[in-house]
Amino acid sequence: MLATGNYVAFQLKTDEPSFKYALYELSPKANNEIRTQVIQFAEDGYRKFKMEETRIPDFNFTDLNGNVYNKENTKRKNSCTKMLVC
Repeated sequence: MLATGNYVAFQLKTDEPSFKYALYELSPKANNEIRTQVIQFAEDGYRKFKMEETRIPDFNFTDLNGNVYNKENTKRKNSCTKMLVC
């Protein structure tokens, strides 16, 4: 539904530990920038969803401080890695 650009999702406040959302239909007169942002958000979310449970490829990086990161020494660690590849 979000990928159509015709709806926007709002996270609802709740006391429950899970997240709840409500979809609202955009007016035909709504700004096209809003539609574009919603579509981009939906496509990015779907792409990430499809990556869940896939195995990460082998990697071996050394940071600027000389620390080495690879699949073995980062196993079972929650982390986010950002890289600049030149």
